[in-house]
Amino acid sequence: MAKKWAAETSRKFLWFGVAIVASIVSIMNFFDYYTEYQTSILTLNTGERVVIGGVDNLTPYAREWLKEQPGRMVKDLMPNIKNDPEAIWSSESIAVAEKTLLWKYFLMFLASGFAIAGAVEANRSGGGEEGEG
Repeated sequence: MAKKWAAETSRKFLWFGVAIVASIVSIMNFFDYYTEYQTSILTLNTGERVVIGGVDNLTPYAREWLKEQPGRMVKDLMPNIKNDPEAIWSSESIAVAEKTLLWKYFLMFLASGFAIAGAVEANRSGGGEEGEG
Protein backbone atom coordinates (compact mmCIF):
# COMPACT_ATOMS: atom_id res chain seq x y z
CA MET A 1 0.00 0.00 0.00
CA ALA A 2 2.87 2.38 0.75
CA LYS A 3 4.43 1.74 -2.67
CA LYS A 4 1.14 2.45 -4.40
CA TRP A 5 0.71 5.66 -2.43
CA ALA A 6 4.29 6.70 -3.26
CA ALA A 7 3.77 5.99 -6.95
CA GLU A 8 0.51 7.95 -7.06
CA THR A 9 2.03 10.85 -5.14
CA SER A 10 5.04 10.84 -7.46
CA ARG A 11 2.71 10.89 -10.47
CA LYS A 12 0.74 13.75 -8.95
CA PHE A 13 3.89 15.83 -8.47
CA LEU A 14 5.06 14.99 -11.99
CA TRP A 15 1.83 16.32 -13.49
CA PHE A 16 1.90 19.30 -11.15
CA GLY A 17 5.42 20.06 -12.44
CA VAL A 18 4.21 19.76 -16.04
CA ALA A 19 1.40 22.20 -15.27
CA ILE A 20 3.76 24.72 -13.66
CA VAL A 21 6.35 24.58 -16.44
CA ALA A 22 3.70 24.73 -19.18
CA SER A 23 2.05 27.70 -17.43
CA ILE A 24 5.34 29.58 -17.35
CA VAL A 25 6.01 28.77 -21.01
CA SER A 26 2.47 29.84 -21.91
CA ILE A 27 2.87 33.19 -20.15
CA MET A 28 6.21 33.78 -21.87
CA ASN A 29 4.65 32.88 -25.23
CA PHE A 30 1.77 35.28 -24.56
CA PHE A 31 4.13 38.22 -24.10
CA ASP A 32 6.18 37.15 -27.12
CA TYR A 33 3.01 36.93 -29.25
CA TYR A 34 1.69 40.25 -27.92
CA THR A 35 4.97 42.01 -28.75
CA GLU A 36 4.98 40.51 -32.25
CA TYR A 37 1.33 41.49 -32.72
CA GLN A 38 2.03 45.10 -31.71
CA THR A 39 4.86 45.39 -34.23
CA SER A 40 3.22 43.44 -37.08
CA ILE A 41 -0.30 44.88 -37.16
CA LEU A 42 -1.14 48.36 -38.43
CA THR A 43 -4.57 49.92 -38.03
CA LEU A 44 -5.49 51.97 -41.08
CA ASN A 45 -7.48 55.23 -41.01
CA THR A 46 -10.51 53.17 -42.05
CA GLY A 47 -10.21 51.06 -38.89
CA GLU A 48 -9.09 47.98 -40.82
CA ARG A 49 -6.10 46.09 -39.42
CA VAL A 50 -3.43 44.80 -41.78
CA VAL A 51 -0.28 42.74 -41.29
CA ILE A 52 2.89 44.63 -42.14
CA GLY A 53 6.34 43.36 -42.97
CA GLY A 54 8.53 45.41 -40.64
CA VAL A 55 10.83 48.40 -41.02
CA ASP A 56 13.72 46.39 -42.47
CA ASN A 57 11.63 45.05 -45.36
CA LEU A 58 10.43 48.23 -47.06
CA THR A 59 10.02 48.51 -50.81
CA PRO A 60 12.38 50.89 -52.64
CA TYR A 61 9.48 53.34 -53.08
CA ALA A 62 8.83 53.45 -49.31
CA ARG A 63 12.54 53.83 -48.48
CA GLU A 64 12.86 56.73 -50.91
CA TRP A 65 9.71 58.39 -49.53
CA LEU A 66 11.08 58.19 -45.98
CA LYS A 67 14.36 59.79 -47.09
CA GLU A 68 12.46 62.66 -48.72
CA GLN A 69 10.15 63.11 -45.70
CA PRO A 70 12.37 63.41 -42.61
CA GLY A 71 10.48 62.95 -39.36
CA ARG A 72 7.58 61.09 -41.00
CA MET A 73 6.67 57.50 -40.23
CA VAL A 74 5.87 54.66 -42.60
CA LYS A 75 2.22 54.65 -41.55
CA ASP A 76 1.98 58.26 -42.83
CA LEU A 77 2.54 56.88 -46.32
CA MET A 78 -0.49 54.57 -46.21
CA PRO A 79 -3.14 57.13 -47.30
CA ASN A 80 -0.93 58.14 -50.27
CA ILE A 81 -0.96 54.62 -51.68
CA LYS A 82 -4.65 53.85 -51.01
CA ASN A 83 -3.90 51.75 -47.91
CA ASP A 84 -2.14 48.99 -49.87
CA PRO A 85 0.50 47.46 -47.57
CA GLU A 86 2.24 45.70 -50.47
CA ALA A 87 3.24 49.09 -51.87
CA ILE A 88 5.31 49.65 -48.72
CA TRP A 89 6.34 46.13 -47.65
CA SER A 90 7.22 43.18 -49.86
CA SER A 91 4.61 40.43 -50.07
CA GLU A 92 7.25 37.98 -48.83
CA SER A 93 7.87 39.99 -45.66
CA ILE A 94 4.12 40.25 -45.04
CA ALA A 95 3.78 36.48 -45.47
CA VAL A 96 6.65 35.88 -43.03
CA ALA A 97 5.01 38.21 -40.48
CA GLU A 98 1.68 36.36 -40.88
CA LYS A 99 3.33 32.95 -40.39
CA THR A 100 5.29 34.22 -37.39
CA LEU A 101 2.11 35.50 -35.75
CA LEU A 102 0.33 32.23 -36.47
CA TRP A 103 3.12 30.07 -35.00
CA LYS A 104 3.45 32.20 -31.88
CA TYR A 105 -0.32 32.05 -31.36
CA PHE A 106 -0.29 28.27 -31.85
CA LEU A 107 2.60 27.76 -29.40
CA MET A 108 0.89 29.94 -26.80
CA PHE A 109 -2.26 27.82 -26.91
CA LEU A 110 -0.34 24.55 -27.08
CA ALA A 111 1.50 25.44 -23.88
CA SER A 112 -1.80 26.52 -22.30
CA GLY A 113 -3.29 23.14 -23.23
CA PHE A 114 -0.40 21.33 -21.55
CA ALA A 115 -0.83 23.50 -18.45
CA ILE A 116 -4.52 22.63 -18.23
CA ALA A 117 -3.91 18.94 -18.95
CA GLY A 118 -1.17 18.82 -16.32
CA ALA A 119 -3.42 20.44 -13.73
CA VAL A 120 -6.27 18.05 -14.51
CA GLU A 121 -4.00 15.00 -14.34
CA ALA A 122 -2.41 16.21 -11.10
CA ASN A 123 -5.88 16.57 -9.62
CA ARG A 124 -6.95 13.11 -10.85
CA SER A 125 -3.80 11.46 -9.55
CA GLY A 126 -4.82 11.44 -5.89
CA GLY A 127 -2.44 10.51 -3.14
CA GLY A 128 -4.35 7.32 -2.40
CA GLU A 129 -7.33 6.72 -0.15
CA GLU A 130 -7.15 5.38 3.37
CA GLY A 131 -8.65 1.95 3.68
CA GLU A 132 -7.62 0.87 0.18
CA GLY A 133 -5.91 -2.39 -0.26
